[in-house]
Amino acid sequence: MSIIIITAMQEEYDAIQSVLEWDEESGDHSFNGQRVIICKSGIGKVNAAQHLADAVIKEKMISTVDLVINTGVAGNLSRDQNIGDIVLGTECFHHDVDATGFGYEKFQVPGMPASYKADPGLVRRTLELSEGMNVRVYAGPIATGDQFIHSHIGKERINLNKPDARCVEMESAAFAQVCYNFKIKFLAIRSISDDADGKAPTNFNEFLKEASLNAAELVKRLVIDIISPQLKKEGA
Repeated sequence: MSIIIITAMQEEYDAIQSVLEWDEESGDHSFNGQRVIICKSGIGKVNAAQHLADAVIKEKMISTVDLVINTGVAGNLSRDQNIGDIVLGTECFHHDVDATGFGYEKFQVPGMPASYKADPGLVRRTLELSEGMNVRVYAGPIATGDQFIHSHIGKERINLNKPDARCVEMESAAFAQVCYNFKIKFLAIRSISDDADGKAPTNFNEFLKEASLNAAELVKRLVIDIISPQLKKEGA
């Protein structure tokens, strides 16, 4: 049994390694039979899909993969959220896909679902585990596309078509699509680094480390919650 934790950027990778207090030389750790693998894909949907698929295939030679968790940062799409807050992706969708001319739904890749939904029970449990954190945690749709959104025009285009979307980034839907194809549970845990507006490039650089650590802390709580029953069962 295995859990894969995947980030896009080095800063996000460093944050999860730091919070879990694991040796950076190895992204492969075992807890009495439960393997936890940490890896980094690089930025964008192609990098995300390629590296996660490679990681899943490699891990399947050793063990079954039960869950993939994506941790990192995102731009804000919701007025009730602030920089540093966390979003759990109830579903992830490609905001830069449009095949409606062939009768598909907006954002739907032909032959695939319109969005990739997280397990509701997993989302509920993660929300429970977030109690006591010094940031607010929300659950809602996450938009993914191969653009860094940094203008009101870009935000409005996504909000117009998906008004309940909470944040936007560049990998989660690609990770989720890979997990859909492999029939593996997936959850994106993203912290807000900027408001996806004209100040986004500056805010992103300013709050990248802080937001990455916020998301990583919630990932840590979830991973411990998953592996703890097994540790207790096996007398650890």
